Amino acid sequence: MHSKAIKESGADRLFTIFNYVMLSLVLIIVLYPLIYVVSASFSSSSAVLSGRVWLWPVEPTLDGYKAVFKKRDGHQRLHEHGLLHAGRYGDQSDPYGHGGIPPFTKGF
Repeated sequence: MHSKAIKESGADRLFTIFNYVMLSLVLIIVLYPLIYVVSASFSSSSAVLSGRVWLWPVEPTLDGYKAVFKKRDGHQRLHEHGLLHAGRYGDQSDPYGHGGIPPFTKGF
């Protein structure tokens, strides 16, 4: 028995290529921020603040994780640390007068 495959038209091939290109772009748009956050978490704060971190950690360190787990209340520290890195408040002077922690994180 011979099975006959349905032949794809030129428009079908073009549509398939377009779909692969668009899905690849969406994949890059979704994955890059995730990779950046992981690499920034292992990079020194000076490298993150100066914008030198792109895909791989720069000046790798575990200082951020050590600071998070240094205090007893680990969950609160994790939350504060995540907001500090997201807002890039880590090594800057104290703009809010709250010990470097933005006011909206107080009480969490």
